[in-house]
Amino acid sequence: MEPLGLYLKQVREGKKLTIDKVIEDTFIMKKFILAIEDDDFSSFPGEAYLKGFLRNYGEYLGLDPADLISRYERIKMSETPSPTELLIPKPKAFFSRVLVVILIVLLVIALLAGVGAAVIMMNHTAAESSPKTIADVKSEKEKARTEKKKNLLIKEKKRDSSSAEDKSKVFTFETEADNFTVKKGEKISFTLDDKTYSIWVSELEPTVILESSAGGQLFLIANGFTNKFDVNGDKKEDLEVVLNYWTDKNATIGLKRIANSLWSDSNIDSEFFLPDTIEIIGESTDKSEIVAMISLSEMSYLKYQIDNNSEIENTFNAGAVLELKAKDRIILWMANSGVVSADFPAYNKRVVFGEKGKVDVKIIAWTKNNGNYSLQMSSLN
Repeated sequence: MEPLGLYLKQVREGKKLTIDKVIEDTFIMKKFILAIEDDDFSSFPGEAYLKGFLRNYGEYLGLDPADLISRYERIKMSETPSPTELLIPKPKAFFSRVLVVILIVLLVIALLAGVGAAVIMMNHTAAESSPKTIADVKSEKEKARTEKKKNLLIKEKKRDSSSAEDKSKVFTFETEADNFTVKKGEKISFTLDDKTYSIWVSELEPTVILESSAGGQLFLIANGFTNKFDVNGDKKEDLEVVLNYWTDKNATIGLKRIANSLWSDSNIDSEFFLPDTIEIIGESTDKSEIVAMISLSEMSYLKYQIDNNSEIENTFNAGAVLELKAKDRIILWMANSGVVSADFPAYNKRVVFGEKGKVDVKIIAWTKNNGNYSLQMSSLN
């Protein structure tokens, strides 16, 4: 079976990526990258962390994270050692001598235990046979009262602890973006599709782990690290999460809502566009196929959706060109809109989506105005 680390290293080198470049792009610490590529899985504090790093590294290399986890599980199973008794035969004579020694030791232990039990029984019988004095009775009553007080104190502490857990802070996230400093277990609640969900920090060491009330889990492995969170489990990312800073006491995280497509109707009304960002690509009496040639001048993350099809996302290298064709609309999510541009051959039109370093979501769609069709581009409302 091909070593998992060697496979990942070959994929990385095939993409002309250095270790330093991987660290710069993924924020994964160098020792973990080297440990993965050396198949040194013992360097990780737990299997959950290892799988989290494998998933993030695999996604960065354009690999299927589920396939990497499956490969790791097969390697782990194949390395489970067989019982040594079946692999190394022992001399019968030596085994017989060892067995005799063990039996003698067990016999001596049994005899000593029997003698000890007899002595304890004799002492107990003697103690019971001696008459109790008034002082003895008072002492026993005092011990009983002390034990009762001790049990009451323990119960009171448990109630206080339970009450403290019930009163743990709950923060509310109502704006488009906000920052929160939370301790382990403190919750942040927000509304999504008329339902309330909560997220919280379940671990602070050795890295930050977020969990959601719907069962989702997210790893944040370094200061400044950004990841996206499907909070409600519907296979669509709801929050962009940035780990600003963390210690063993608390974590400061930034949350930003991710805009998702809201429309299933092929005729999108112009009310869904931000008025001050609308740009007209072309006009026609009839709708025709939308053809957009998307170019990237630098390596960047990009996600897109064509009509009502599934979303596609990846990190594309500098110079990449995508030909996107749609009937009604194209939606683009850009981590760095300033390096992404689009050409529309049918209208001899070229647009650059934004400024360098700016995150943006653009929609390119047909809209119907006064009986005619207008191909417009806008940021999402």
